[in-house]
Amino acid sequence: MSDLDQVSHIMSSADSGSGDKKWNVLMERLRARASYNKQLFQRLNAIVEGRNVLLKFDASEQQSLWATYWKDDAFRSKVKSAVHMSAEKNHALSNHNFFEVPDNPDIIMQHAMMTAEDSITGNVVGFMEIAILQQDSCATDRDTNQDNSKFGPVICNLAVCQEHRRLGIASHLLKVGQRYVKSHWNLDSKKEMGLYVDENNVAARRLYRKEGFDGPRLRSTGRSLNVDPASKLIYMKMPLKETSPISS
Repeated sequence: MSDLDQVSHIMSSADSGSGDKKWNVLMERLRARASYNKQLFQRLNAIVEGRNVLLKFDASEQQSLWATYWKDDAFRSKVKSAVHMSAEKNHALSNHNFFEVPDNPDIIMQHAMMTAEDSITGNVVGFMEIAILQQDSCATDRDTNQDNSKFGPVICNLAVCQEHRRLGIASHLLKVGQRYVKSHWNLDSKKEMGLYVDENNVAARRLYRKEGFDGPRLRSTGRSLNVDPASKLIYMKMPLKETSPISS
């Protein structure tokens, strides 16, 4: 099983509960797994194409790196596909005209996908993404003016496989994610890192509070894949404080 399949399996199991064997739950899990797989595949395609453009970039030419990216039809098309395929509808590029270079691309285009692996088997046992999304907002009431000041790093799709829970993997991913963003993304010092969590997920809320996230602010939203439109998501946040370098 590829890393992509393993991640999709972990995320779909987290959505529906890996221990439930009812037929309708199993079918929903398969649909969710296929959807996650497609979304992640599109994002990886955009990343790979971006690396290809970077390899061809000539710094001696009188053109910025982002102008070079946006002149490449394949890169621009794959980024557009990844954004439109995403379940996260409050992305900074959700309403963007892809014929134009976005404002503040050094921030808006940031995206991180992180995995935790079993040191013995090499299997993926945990996953997390960090995307530039509109903070403290939801798909039904977001501001569509694309004011970049409203966007910042948001943790999404944090999941750990059932057999490896309660081992500190989620906590480690959160810590590494914060350090990565602080050390690699050129963000305003006043920026916060945010996340959305279902109000009924007591264990997750407890974990986030333990890791320094503060909240809640209650919103009704249909923002995310496989979440009931009537569900309540709580927005939690923490300041992007100075952190020590990431250890290998």
